[in-house]
Amino acid sequence: MTLSVIIPVYNVKHYLQSCIDSVLMQTYSDMQIILVDDGSTDGSAKLCDEIKKRDSRICVIHKTNGGLSDARNAGLRQAQGEYVVFLDADDVWLQKNGIEKMVDCLNHKPTDLLLFKRVDLYPSHKTYEKDYDAQYINTHTVQQVFENLVLTQRFNMSACFQLVSKEFLIKNDLWFPIGMLSEDVDWSLRLWQKVKSVQALNIDMYGYQHRQGSITTTYSIKNLECYDVMFQIWSDNINKKEYTNKKAIGAYLANLYVSCIYAYKLIDPQQRNKAREIIHRNVDLLNYANAPKAIRAKKLYNYCGEWGMCFLLSSYAALKRLIKK
Repeated sequence: MTLSVIIPVYNVKHYLQSCIDSVLMQTYSDMQIILVDDGSTDGSAKLCDEIKKRDSRICVIHKTNGGLSDARNAGLRQAQGEYVVFLDADDVWLQKNGIEKMVDCLNHKPTDLLLFKRVDLYPSHKTYEKDYDAQYINTHTVQQVFENLVLTQRFNMSACFQLVSKEFLIKNDLWFPIGMLSEDVDWSLRLWQKVKSVQALNIDMYGYQHRQGSITTTYSIKNLECYDVMFQIWSDNINKKEYTNKKAIGAYLANLYVSCIYAYKLIDPQQRNKAREIIHRNVDLLNYANAPKAIRAKKLYNYCGEWGMCFLLSSYAALKRLIKK
């Protein structure tokens, strides 16, 4: 089985080498490694070409800057593997035999996607996700699995924590939406409406690096505006006949809404009035609350009102971020 590894690259020169090294050290060798230089200006483009000389499995795409979604789509169009996996260029893979284990699993039982775990890497410590209930996932319907993942707060919308069948992605037109910071939300929800089979392996594989200045450690009003668009789209989608797991979709939107409130204090103070408008406009998403995080938020809303809830949750989140630092 050939696996295509798609790595978008944009101004990550100081991290790219360790990312590639973590791929090249894998015990599984039948891989196509696609580096998509998305118009880098810091020397990353040149480094991609230098790295390419190290291994014949590496190919490089140079393109004008179009954002993460556009870069992933460019890589997907060049993918030749039966399965694809996405890796951000400032992150790493952790277990040398991780891909080998996952491919063995898929060879024994082919599925549309295979989930694996991430590890959050901070400057001074690591945190680990709790295990998937692999037995449940491997023995229940996709609809039941999706609902279980959402309600147990184990549904991760990132594209990077799964191996996905390329044929499945192309057949179902699962390209990443251009121009959105929340592209993984829309992509993942569309993906889970189409998936026919899923497995999970409890491998601590993906090293998710938290660093200053990365997309994952910065938050602006644009992030919230993108989520606002996503909330409107998927609030409408819930009412469409073709979506059967409406309860789980609603519960996930409610969880995501609460996450946006957690990030409120990261917004520039001059933009917070606009943020408050977005939070107010989507407060009805709490009616779908069905998982612990959103249920707690709804209780706070009922007890102390919309802005009391916002103040308490965003202050709590700010304190947690301070402790992690």
